[in-house]
Amino acid sequence: MKQNKEIDDRLRTEEKDELDAVVPPPDIVAFNEARSCADLFRLYQKGQLDIQPKFQRGIVWSNKEQALFVDSLIKQLPIPSICISLDIKTQKRLVIDGLQRLWTIIHFLNFEKDDWKLPKCQDIDPELSNQKVSYIASQKPMLFDKLENLTIPITVLRCNYDDPRHMAYLFQIFRRLNSGGSKLLNQEIRNCIYQGPFNDFLRNAAISEKWLIFAQATKEEVLNGRFGNEERILRFFAMLEEWHDYRGNLAQFLNTYMDKNKSCSKEKIYHFQEILQETLEIANKLNIPPDIRKNKNLTEGILVGIGKNLSLLTPLSEQELNNKLSVLLASPPYTEDIREGMAHTVKVKERISAAIHAWEA
Repeated sequence: MKQNKEIDDRLRTEEKDELDAVVPPPDIVAFNEARSCADLFRLYQKGQLDIQPKFQRGIVWSNKEQALFVDSLIKQLPIPSICISLDIKTQKRLVIDGLQRLWTIIHFLNFEKDDWKLPKCQDIDPELSNQKVSYIASQKPMLFDKLENLTIPITVLRCNYDDPRHMAYLFQIFRRLNSGGSKLLNQEIRNCIYQGPFNDFLRNAAISEKWLIFAQATKEEVLNGRFGNEERILRFFAMLEEWHDYRGNLAQFLNTYMDKNKSCSKEKIYHFQEILQETLEIANKLNIPPDIRKNKNLTEGILVGIGKNLSLLTPLSEQELNNKLSVLLASPPYTEDIREGMAHTVKVKERISAAIHAWEA
């Protein structure tokens, strides 16, 4: 499938984009604790433990996988430690590793709001198989109480979400802990640790009508695309404002920009919205060749060039805009071999510079 290929391409690209080594900041404190499932549920209910699926990939465990985990808990089988971060200022906890396990616990204990029916399965206790949680709680209270009282091993990283050094370290931990199995992509990690108005803006912008037209995607494809479109919009703004500062490490460049803007004001969000919508208004009038459109590095250059020249381009007719596009596509950064080194410092700056000058000419 097209979407699977795009995700595989992103994974391969990110594996090549190594981050600078991050030394653990001396003021981050790591400690271990044990919390009962009931206590974790209480923290979740009070909003002190943030495990909302939107912050990561969402819930990828099937009903059967969740049921098997519940069965393992009730049978008191060993389970790996969960890792969370704790902000010293807000006392807010974020899940770094163990979302699927924590969500399964919440899903089970939150039966009054969502009465989950465990699937019929020979691998789990017959008293759990094919039963609703409400039935288990009322008719099998010993099993329900056993899960509530079970303690879960947790590693806690006490840190400061306002400190860029701490956030860089958390990003590295996310990458390391999620390096196996269904590996988290960089924007999935950013979506978790750089929460705030800017992250919310990226999520909304990725499903806006104008973006869907430009990306030639459906809303469903965006929502299932593991934050690929959100990252494209992030890259647009980062390059638009700070392309001169790009030094060849795309992941670090985007992390720094997102950290800087994560808590930006409503006025700045409105500014971002205006720029993106005006840029897309123009971009959607262009006859971009299919081979260029499918290359996200090249379309990024087109968007940044437009964004830098909005006042000049807005009055132009569709024909005039496409004439300028032809000039840009004839320039060396758009005609040379584009298969390798697209994120190299020189190539990125040449591409952005050519786009800016072609649109302003």
